[in-house]
This record gives sequence, C-alpha cells and structure tokens, in this order.
Amino acid sequence: MLSIALLSLVSYALAADTTDAPDAGDANQYTQYPSVAKTASVNGFADRLLDAGVADCAADCLRQFAST
Repeated sequence: MLSIALLSLVSYALAADTTDAPDAGDANQYTQYPSVAKTASVNGFADRLLDAGVADCAADCLRQFAST
C-alpha cells in the first residue's frame, strides 16, 4: 500500500513539472523558447570546439579541410 502511495506522489510531482505546448493559433509559437547560439560554420563543427576542444594535431587537419 505504501508503494502505491509513493508512486502516486511521484507521478503527481512529475506531472507538475511538465509544460504545456504553445497554441497552434499563435502568430509566433517560438517566442517562449530561448535563442540558440549559431556557431557552426566550419564544415559543421562549432568554432568553439575547433578553437578550444580539439587536440593540436587534429586542429591542423580541421583547418586544412575547412579551407578547401
């Protein structure tokens, strides 16, 4: 009986965290979503990844392929 009570409390808590979808009749239904940074510019790789997250030997290859 305790497990049923806990399950109902958990399902109620999860249901409270969900958000409703925007109405289809709205003029711009994407206004409530945050903007996404547009950084992908080099062969589909993000510039931040190319500059900071790639090993030196791999970065040279990526820059070479980006110039072609």
